[in-house]
Amino acid sequence: MNAKLHLLGAGRAATALARLLQQRGFQIGKVVCTSLESAGSAVDVIGAGHPSTEPAAALEAGVTTLWGVPDRDIAPLATSLAQQPGMLTDAVLLHLSGSLTSEALHPLRERGASLGSLHPMRAFADRQQPPSSLQGVFFGIEGMSAAAQRASELVQALQGVALPVTTATKPLYHAAASAASNGLVAVYDLAETLERAAGASPELAREALLTLMAGTLENLRAHGSPRALTGPIERGEVEVIEGHRQAMLEQAPASWPLYSALAVSLVDVACRKGSLDQEAARQLLASLEPPA
Repeated sequence: MNAKLHLLGAGRAATALARLLQQRGFQIGKVVCTSLESAGSAVDVIGAGHPSTEPAAALEAGVTTLWGVPDRDIAPLATSLAQQPGMLTDAVLLHLSGSLTSEALHPLRERGASLGSLHPMRAFADRQQPPSSLQGVFFGIEGMSAAAQRASELVQALQGVALPVTTATKPLYHAAASAASNGLVAVYDLAETLERAAGASPELAREALLTLMAGTLENLRAHGSPRALTGPIERGEVEVIEGHRQAMLEQAPASWPLYSALAVSLVDVACRKGSLDQEAARQLLASLEPPA
């Protein structure tokens, strides 16, 4: 396995991966950004590499290149680099986008490269302070055989867990990741809004809700869905939900549309759990209809 890596773009995820791989014995070659200042800053964080502003410098036969550029730039950059002379025999090109597939790199197949995507299921908030470990983090892997194999090797070196997906199903994979990560923020924001409307301070609301959510996540880890579902909808308590509706429409009407949409989904989960009969489900859904 060639232990050399180039970076084409040094966003937060690419910089974090390169830093950890460098610590595990990988040689970092070119680190390409739109400015030498940005490339140099990334090299400082990674602890190795040679800053450059030439995208073609990050492509080399037999070497793996991690593409850390914004999603919108991947396909245009691939099209541009496909016009460069020379073959990229045994090169592996892996972009880090969660939403795009390896098809975004398709023009470079003509130069002999193996194409794939490697998506860490982890948020990276700050390029200057990357995580010290990605142990146990899942990585979505998709693409051509050699690229997928190389991506799996990198994940193993990072002590992560490979999650293979196909090109056809990757959009569903990313939708799931977005729902679990970004959707959780929307749910928390709704809950904090209601807790503060009930009189809690921002600090107490945050602590109370995050403690509650942590317990729910533990239940999900232990039991999965739908078994982890608890609460008034799971118990078929129509009067409780009607009380929520009345209070929310009077005191926090902007929160009702999201609350009711989530509650409708929970009725389905409760039915699949087997804790809710058809009549209770019908009454709950009626209480969750939009106000006249």
